[in-house]
Amino acid sequence: MKWLRMNEVKPMRYLKFSLMLISLLAAAGCNNEQTCNTSADCMAGSTCAPQIHICVANPTADLFTGPDMSVPPPPPDLLPGPDLAMAPPDMAPAAHFTTGMTAGGTLGGALAGPSGVCYGGGTLYVADTGNHRVLVYKMVADKALPVGAIGQPNLMPNKTAAPASATTLNKPVGVWCDDTSLLVADSGNNRVLYYASNPTTNSAADGVVGQPDFTKADVNRAGNPDATGLNNPRSAFWDGARIYIADANNFRVVGYPAVTKDTLKKLSTASADVVLGQAVLTTRSKPTAGAPDVISYPVAVSVWNGRMAVVDEDFHRVLFYPVPGMFTPGTALSADAVIGQMSLQGAGNGFDAASLDTPVAISLANGEFFVAEQVNNRVGVFEVPVPLAGTLGVKAKSEVGQPGFSAPKVPALSGPGDLNKPGGLTLANANGINWLVVADTGNNRVQLFHGQ
Repeated sequence: MKWLRMNEVKPMRYLKFSLMLISLLAAAGCNNEQTCNTSADCMAGSTCAPQIHICVANPTADLFTGPDMSVPPPPPDLLPGPDLAMAPPDMAPAAHFTTGMTAGGTLGGALAGPSGVCYGGGTLYVADTGNHRVLVYKMVADKALPVGAIGQPNLMPNKTAAPASATTLNKPVGVWCDDTSLLVADSGNNRVLYYASNPTTNSAADGVVGQPDFTKADVNRAGNPDATGLNNPRSAFWDGARIYIADANNFRVVGYPAVTKDTLKKLSTASADVVLGQAVLTTRSKPTAGAPDVISYPVAVSVWNGRMAVVDEDFHRVLFYPVPGMFTPGTALSADAVIGQMSLQGAGNGFDAASLDTPVAISLANGEFFVAEQVNNRVGVFEVPVPLAGTLGVKAKSEVGQPGFSAPKVPALSGPGDLNKPGGLTLANANGINWLVVADTGNNRVQLFHGQ
């Protein structure tokens, strides 16, 4: 897979760059929101979007102008989405330029510190952390159309979290999905919620992990760390055998047996049978130095090709493990590969191609993996070494969001391609196009980079 990047400029020619943008306003874009069954029902210059049956303008540029909040209609005082001038087809855009967007996410429909993103079943999920919801988008042509919100009764923002229930969220951070189901790391409620079908509205969750029922939100179930409670979960991943959770404030990753999705509905009474970062499930020891069997602050977990990746934010590294089999209590599982450090004992930060600074998310596919770094304001792109075991200090081959690896990364501006504290990422194939989707947290938006 070839990904088009801001910094990848070759002599005598420029690589094409294509960017779509979900702006911080979730209330701009299409002005043609009549319902339809076929395109014949729409005005000239419009097409009937499948699945949601709304007329949308025919695409004129490879750009997300921002979803159009057709249900409910936006208040009249909302600003339109930014009209980002795209570069000519064979020219790279300028590294930075002003778009005129309002910062801060204070207008109706605005994103507030979006973090986790996931694409599955034709649906894009965005964890809108500061608004205590997960926004649901359908990707149609060059538009991102909001069709609902999970955790809130409608699409309007709400920065006050409701009490824990099967239909509410409190600071959701991580989302995982496939074509039929969804997991949400509901960090403020110290739980992970499971939805048995890909929801598009505020459906009730079907299962809960980390709490005895949907109305509780206590840290470690109001007790000490054990095999059932969680403390600020930041990420979840289901690989068909277990659900793995980055249990950040317990400094561990835990795995619950879940060989079928029906099992995920019953995990409120289940116990974890795997732990990484601790020797047993009843300790909560924060490490003071890097080592292959400790995790200082796990914020993301992913499984790919029989390998597990754990993002260790405080020690500025990504650890790799064989996917655990049976766990032996008292024996801490050890990583056998690392990126961001030159050894499994390393814990320093940096900005060169072999270093990371505050990594928070990872996505792996097609022989590449992508790491979002908040302090470096970038996504590093790495080739997956073969074999992966034993890898130390591999260098990123390129980066997204910054012009190069030669200088410290100051907070980026808000032009297309700029990143400011990216907080989550995923890979998506929508309408036959491959996209790298990045939650641009500091800019209160989500950006999509076109690959070819």
